[in-house]
Amino acid sequence: KAELFKPRIRALAGDLKSPNFGLNSENYTELIQTPLDAIIHNGCHVNGVYSYQALSATNVLGTQHALNLAAKNIDFNYKNQSTTTRSFSPLLFVFVSSISALNSLQKTETKNVHPYTPLLGQIWSKNGGYSASKAVSESLVWSASKHSCITSSIVRPGNISGSSLTGALNPVDFITRFLAACIQIGSVPSGMMVSERFLDMVPVDKVVRVIGQILAEGGEAEERCWNVWKDGVRVGELGKWMREIGWEVRDLGMEEWKKEVFGRVDGKKVELEPLRSYFEEEGGGFPAGGVEVECGRTNRLMGVEGEEERGYCWGEMTKELLDKYLNNLVERGVIVKEKNNNSD
Repeated sequence: KAELFKPRIRALAGDLKSPNFGLNSENYTELIQTPLDAIIHNGCHVNGVYSYQALSATNVLGTQHALNLAAKNIDFNYKNQSTTTRSFSPLLFVFVSSISALNSLQKTETKNVHPYTPLLGQIWSKNGGYSASKAVSESLVWSASKHSCITSSIVRPGNISGSSLTGALNPVDFITRFLAACIQIGSVPSGMMVSERFLDMVPVDKVVRVIGQILAEGGEAEERCWNVWKDGVRVGELGKWMREIGWEVRDLGMEEWKKEVFGRVDGKKVELEPLRSYFEEEGGGFPAGGVEVECGRTNRLMGVEGEEERGYCWGEMTKELLDKYLNNLVERGVIVKEKNNNSD
């Protein structure tokens, strides 16, 4: 099916930090003058360690530049309705945020609409640089929607993991590095401080299907926030799952596990080394779980009947999906598979 779409796809290399995305005048003008139904803004710098200041140029200014494009496109095509092949229609701006933005937003009286001010980043940065950059970007989107012809929808996924169809993973994100490190050293973290913590994973194709449904619904899905989230797998269950699908891993207390990951003297590369500071946080940096996130609207959008309001169950992590992810890492040579005697 992908082959059918290739003739309709055109990629332009740009830079979110730069005005007009760093595109030349010809390409940017073409974007402005092409009648658009929707803009999906999914680009950002994902990093759970960096400060708000380090991320704001890409994540916040990048959102502003995407909104500028939307506004210019609407203005041009409204003024030139008589010269275009179809009548003017509103433009839907879909912003892919993050469930982590709630860390900042729920500290205020309302979770959806915030007047943008330059101070927001400083106020919210105590909840994490990435979280703050997404929260400030949301405020920009809502402000633009309120004061222009842009209509908006915000999608807030949890940690986006690989495809549930193929098992393909982003090779450098946290989830991939963590799973690879556990296999590399043959152990997973456990103990009171971490076993009940969660490794939340939302397959990328599930997020894409939510976005697709928002576009299909059109006006019915506008001016809404769509949370795509599930607690995921308890870290304490991870070792059990790995052993059941054929991996030799043992449970280690968090401190011992960190020594094995970051205190190696054999010269072997461990995938988590770039994220060392992340594991200095309480609970090893893993979410506590049990967070009240309203997902009923998303469930109804996707036609999931009888689900609880908290948790988008359709995107749930399973042992079978974990097996797909690990097999993909084997195929790419990131880890070596050595079956244990308990494997099926």
